[in-house]
Amino acid sequence: MVNDANTHPGEEHVATPRNAAAAADTMARQWLILQHIPRFPGHTSSASLHTMLEGEGHHVTRRTLERDLVALTTRFPLECDDSQKPFAWCWSRHAKVFDIPGMEPAAALAFRLVQIWGSRMLPGATQTALQPHFSRAQQVLKDNGMLSRWTEKIRIVERGPPTHPPKVADGVLQVVYAALLQDRWCTVNYRARGSDTPQTHQLNPLGLIVTHGLLYLVCTINAHQDPRQLLLHRMSDARPLDRERVQPKDFDLDTYLRDGNLGLPLDSKPIKLKALFHGQAAHTVAETPLSGDQTVRPGANGALEVHATVADTLDLRGWIFGFGEMVEVLAPQSLRDEFKRRIKALSKMYVK
Repeated sequence: MVNDANTHPGEEHVATPRNAAAAADTMARQWLILQHIPRFPGHTSSASLHTMLEGEGHHVTRRTLERDLVALTTRFPLECDDSQKPFAWCWSRHAKVFDIPGMEPAAALAFRLVQIWGSRMLPGATQTALQPHFSRAQQVLKDNGMLSRWTEKIRIVERGPPTHPPKVADGVLQVVYAALLQDRWCTVNYRARGSDTPQTHQLNPLGLIVTHGLLYLVCTINAHQDPRQLLLHRMSDARPLDRERVQPKDFDLDTYLRDGNLGLPLDSKPIKLKALFHGQAAHTVAETPLSGDQTVRPGANGALEVHATVADTLDLRGWIFGFGEMVEVLAPQSLRDEFKRRIKALSKMYVK
C-alpha cells in the first residue's frame, strides 16, 4: 500500500492522482509477477522475474521485487525454495486456480466434461496440470444450479451391453503416453490373447485409439514395418527408449481407420456390399450411411436396397448379424455364403 507522507495519524487518508497511479502500477506489477510464477514442481527465480518485469516496462529494483514477493506470499499460496540463490518461487501444488476474470460457467462445464469423458486420452502430466482447473470447475458448477445438473442429463453409450473397461497399469500409461508425445520408442512386456507368457517388444508408437472403453496403441513392433494394434491393458513393465520414432511411409491414422484396420480386417481390399434392409435397419442405414459412395433405392415390401463400398472386417459381420432378419446380404456371393453357413450352424445349436 502506498502511504501519503502528508497524512498524520488519526487523519483520514485522501487518495490523490499520484497515489492512485502508484497503487495501480504496484497492482499491475504484482499481477504480472503472479502470472509468471509456475505451479509446483516448476520454479522461477527472482532474477528471471526481474528480467520479465523490465521487459514489460516495470523498471524497479531487485529489492522492490523481493518485497513484492514477500508481500504476495502472505496473501497467496506461494512457496519459496531458499536452498539456492537466487531463490526459486512457485505456486503450491495445492493452490486453487486464480483467474481474472473468473472461470465462466460454460468453461467450467467444458472442463468437467473433459474430466469425466476425456481424461483417459490426456498424457499424465497434462492431467496433473489440469487438476486444479478440474477442481475449480466443480466449484463453479456447484454454484451454478442449472449447469451443475447437465452432467446428470447426458451420457455417452457405446453399442452393445455395457462393459467395465480393463485396468491399465499407471506405469504403462505414463510411458506409452510419453513415447507418443515425445516421438520416442518404448519397450513393453506384452501378453497376447490366449497366452500366459508375456513377450518383450520394442514399440514404435504411431497413434492411440480409444473405443468401447479399450485403449489401442497403433505401432510398429521390433523390426517389422507394418502397423499393428496392441491393447494397453495387456502391457506390463513399460520403459522408455532413447530412440527417435520412425514414421512409416504413407501412414496416416485417419486413413488407417477408414481402411477398417480397427475392425479386425479379413482382407486388405474393400468389398462392394449389396444388401436388403428392412424395418429399423432400413432407417438406421438411411440416416447413418455405411460409406461416402452409398446409394439406396426402394426394394420389395418397403425394404431398402443398399449399395456401399465397405471394409471387409469382422465388425461388419457383427454389425449385420446384430440386425438379425432385418438384413439380407445379396453380394458379394462369398459373404452371402458365409452368412448361410453361420445361420445353419446357429440353427443346429438352438434346435437342441
